[in-house]
Amino acid sequence: LTIDKIGESVGSEQAISELKLGARSERALVKAGISSIDDIKKILQSSGDKALLDVPGFGAKGLSDLKASLDALGIEVTVDE
Repeated sequence: LTIDKIGESVGSEQAISELKLGARSERALVKAGISSIDDIKKILQSSGDKALLDVPGFGAKGLSDLKASLDALGIEVTVDE
């Protein structure tokens, strides 16, 4: 996986609350120790979507919302084959 930033810089320690996820999804991520956009980027780079889907309380809808929010911030997540 590679993550490319398009446009303005997003601080790596920016809180996940900036992603405007639903309350349940955000709580699930925080409870799992994922509190920043940088944490999310590292997980996606190292383990992909499955690692996030394995977080209790974080499902497909949360993942879809998270990816849409990253896209809105100009953060593109692509899979290297």
